[in-house]
Amino acid sequence: MIAAMCVGAGLFLSGGIADEEKKTATLSEDPKGNFAVRVTNQSEDMSDIDVQVYIDDKLAVSRDSLATAGFHSFHTYRFELPTGKHNLKVVSRKAGIETEKEFVLKGEHSADISFWCSNSRSIPKKFNVVVKQGGLPPTL
Repeated sequence: MIAAMCVGAGLFLSGGIADEEKKTATLSEDPKGNFAVRVTNQSEDMSDIDVQVYIDDKLAVSRDSLATAGFHSFHTYRFELPTGKHNLKVVSRKAGIETEKEFVLKGEHSADISFWCSNSRSIPKKFNVVVKQGGLPPTL
């Protein structure tokens, strides 16, 4: 019953998740890139989700499985982006949610993307996305 409440809290935005099927352009990883993306699943109620991360409408990260793995499993990817304004979109079909964030890149930046869902603490399904300058995490 608890998991059902969490699963039922998903958001489907007009023209959103279904449109992701149409996107085919990809962004290649660059281990020495100036932009790092770190993803993690911190959910208490959905222990495994999928995640797709788009940067400027190009697929940068696609994982069919992002498990909680003790709440501290992080996956880091690095990309080279030009200076200027960018759009970051995070999608999960299993969770039924998406989030977008714009940022301006000047030098090195990173994006920490965490999935959360906890009925016991009244946290609905969501991606928490924090983009910050400097301090790139290591690629594992």
